[in-house]
Amino acid sequence: MKFANLALDTNKKMENIGDWVQIFAIENLYDYMGINKDEIVSIKISELSSYDGEYVILPINYPFYGYYQLSYKIIPVYLGISVMSGSVAEGLRMKNFQPIGCRDYHTMQEMKKAGLEAYYGGCLTITFPQRNKCSAGKTFIVDVSDNVLNKIPDNIKADAEYVKHVYYNEECGGEEKARKVYERYKEEAGLIITSRIHCAQPCLAAGIPVIFICEIKSFRYEVIKQFLPIYTLEEMDKIDWNPKPVELEEHKKRMLECASDRVWSAYKQYSRISEISNFYLSGTEFTYEIDSVWAFQRYIKENWKTNDAFQYAIWGVTQCAEVIYGWIRENYPHAVLVQVIDNKMKEEFHGVYPETPNMLGHYDVPVFVTAGSANPVAEETFKKYKVEKYVICYGNLYIVNGIHKTY
Repeated sequence: MKFANLALDTNKKMENIGDWVQIFAIENLYDYMGINKDEIVSIKISELSSYDGEYVILPINYPFYGYYQLSYKIIPVYLGISVMSGSVAEGLRMKNFQPIGCRDYHTMQEMKKAGLEAYYGGCLTITFPQRNKCSAGKTFIVDVSDNVLNKIPDNIKADAEYVKHVYYNEECGGEEKARKVYERYKEEAGLIITSRIHCAQPCLAAGIPVIFICEIKSFRYEVIKQFLPIYTLEEMDKIDWNPKPVELEEHKKRMLECASDRVWSAYKQYSRISEISNFYLSGTEFTYEIDSVWAFQRYIKENWKTNDAFQYAIWGVTQCAEVIYGWIRENYPHAVLVQVIDNKMKEEFHGVYPETPNMLGHYDVPVFVTAGSANPVAEETFKKYKVEKYVICYGNLYIVNGIHKTY
């Protein structure tokens, strides 16, 4: 079993350096844990659902504002996720991998609303190492709005360098460009003025003084409120334009120890499981049928074509019934389930309420007996109500319209 980290698609038309910085934070965690680079698999975000390599532990310190599906080969450890809605929980299989580390209060509340155990874990971009002493003292103004820029003192703007974190089309430079930008901050910055949390946090971690200014206080910004003031336009007259670095070393240690414990715990829990699963998955490919539904599928294939419209009934609300219903719906889109027979079930089955066997014969449609315990009763009932179209399975024996057949 290996470890994994996210990667961004390199063919995107838009790129945010902050996205890369969040990925670098997991690299920093692995370095703290002593994980060698050859043990780390890179998985593009666009391939989270299709990944089919070796089982991996994937620590996640990243926002998921779209909808995603996780491959079953990925064991996630949610350390610092941000979401707008808890509706993403199912696709990300969060129920199976609690507790969920959230980087903001809103996300924690959404997780709790979704019935998940969650905690406020912040964002690991605050755990980067402190830089060596900086010989230069350049001011970088990073992605502030024109309204903010107009209120920054002229003497600060005069000598500042203006940087942006979002690039489009040919400006995109991928991972290499993101690393170079962050390295420049560490080597040259005496002050960062920004509205980007993933500029502010790693720079704070490096020991660079930061001023954070925004037009509105987004739920995403709350993660930095423990470290520095969050100023709006109306509050810019309160800004100390000569701030000091923030002491973070003890907090970094706590966060890295917590993250490390959670990743190692997941590794311990799943490493043997993945080893056994990989053993069985590595054998020769085995083509199989679900024998309990095979006879029904054969009957349908022999009697109808894909675009035919036909009706049918099911006797027995079972797993077999669910499989055959799903198969018919996928392969015969015009077929309609019109009757369900079941003595015990009262809830509807895909829009059809179950009826008792004495209701048979109201529809002149084939009946698929999907409950093995009902087979003997079904045979007698079909004779009683003169039902002529049906399929019953007894192991490798199946009965079609009263005629006994074998596989």
